[in-house]
Amino acid sequence: MRKILLLIAGLIGLLFSAACSSQIQSPVTVEVTRLVKQTVVVTATALPETATVAPAAAPIRMNVPAECVARQENVPDGRYAWFHYDFGACRLFSLSPDGQQLAYVTPALWQDPQGLPNEAVRIYSNLTGKTQQAYVVKASKTWIHGLAWSNTGQLLFSMGGINAESDTLIYDPKLDQVTESIKGGLGKWNGPRTALYSILGYGEADCRSVLSGYDFSKNKAFPDLFTALDVPPGLQMMIKPVAWETDDRLLLEITLLQGDPAKFDYKLLPTIAGVIELTAEGPVYKTLSSKKTQDSLFSLLNDKYQVVLQPYKPSHCLDGLN
Repeated sequence: MRKILLLIAGLIGLLFSAACSSQIQSPVTVEVTRLVKQTVVVTATALPETATVAPAAAPIRMNVPAECVARQENVPDGRYAWFHYDFGACRLFSLSPDGQQLAYVTPALWQDPQGLPNEAVRIYSNLTGKTQQAYVVKASKTWIHGLAWSNTGQLLFSMGGINAESDTLIYDPKLDQVTESIKGGLGKWNGPRTALYSILGYGEADCRSVLSGYDFSKNKAFPDLFTALDVPPGLQMMIKPVAWETDDRLLLEITLLQGDPAKFDYKLLPTIAGVIELTAEGPVYKTLSSKKTQDSLFSLLNDKYQVVLQPYKPSHCLDGLN
């Protein structure tokens, strides 16, 4: 009986081996890449013999400035902790588009009469090994919030502080100077990072807002919407950037506010649909729809933004709409 069972098991094994050998193996390539201490396995279908494979991008090697490694002896650790210097003596590292310049923030001018640290924005060149100082914060209780590069090579840094509005400065490393200032922090870029907008609000209990922006390809700021819309004196504005519809069209919903600024209580007037277009001459504003008894709002229909008209219902800022 045992011999019969062994014979049957052997026959089954032979049949299974034959079936497996008759199958066509899937053309799969497995590549193993070692990243730090972690192994990543990537599985991909084999390419046809005629296909061309693009060469892998070469890694960028960037030296870290020496002043970022060792902290200043005359600066207490508590002051580094104040601005969240989690590593060494620098923060907010930002690499330029060409990968050859490293912007960062580091302590500087520690003579603030309030006893709080000031900061400097500096740029380290990987080609020359030299450091260029872009800006030094000299105002009390003010610090750098963020750094970013445009695709055209300008460095942006937003700054603000206690009881102070945020501003974004635009620095040109080639000219070694700040060329422009826009209200608000670092906003949202268009696709190729050649333009961005920023919204400055006044707080949760206040609907007012200001839109700023910059077209780096033309080196021109966005138009002032109060001037473009010829807003009467006494009216304020609430602005909602809807989306970059394309890389050169920023859709906006604009609501004029009528009321008493001292009470922060504003009546919302009918919403206007507008657009800022990046033209050959620079950014320009155009009104797409403005009605006296209807709100003009954008709606995404079939993957395309369209203006939709809705009945206007009077409301106030303190109703909680913001």
